[in-house]
Amino acid sequence: MEAAVIHNFLWHEHYTWADRAAGKGFERFVRFNLTTGALSIAGNLALMKLFMDIAGLPYLVANGTAIAVCSIANFLVSDRFVFRREIA
Repeated sequence: MEAAVIHNFLWHEHYTWADRAAGKGFERFVRFNLTTGALSIAGNLALMKLFMDIAGLPYLVANGTAIAVCSIANFLVSDRFVFRREIA
């Protein structure tokens, strides 16, 4: 799993937010690692509980929906916090 996180970080660093990649690479990596892990694990657990127990969705639909929601949340957190624009 960590290999996927490292791969995603490097991809974002070099392509998605390449215009924001100046300096603080390790600090950014730590923020990415922590936020991605927290949102992916805690978010998926909470959303699966919500979608299956409260909404009554089948587990595959609930899991797919939870993954989609967590992916969007991870992107927004990365955009606004991990790879935020530095104000000069």
